[in-house]
Amino acid sequence: MILALRCGQSLSRTSPDHLDDDENVNMMRETAYRIGLQGLIVKAYQSDNAATVKALLLKALRLLGVSFANGKKS
Repeated sequence: MILALRCGQSLSRTSPDHLDDDENVNMMRETAYRIGLQGLIVKAYQSDNAATVKALLLKALRLLGVSFANGKKS
């Protein structure tokens, strides 16, 4: 996911004046975000360890913009 985001950033820096390139960069970022989120959920599903499942799902929720304070939704 980070690699795709970095690629997107470098593309936008090399040709910022092309709208099509910006659209491609945004699409790459959205795809990287979805792949990262799906990866976290799949890992959580495949894990047999409850603490790992909880940690991975919390990361996924944070990616979605849900914030937590002391383990409780805020």
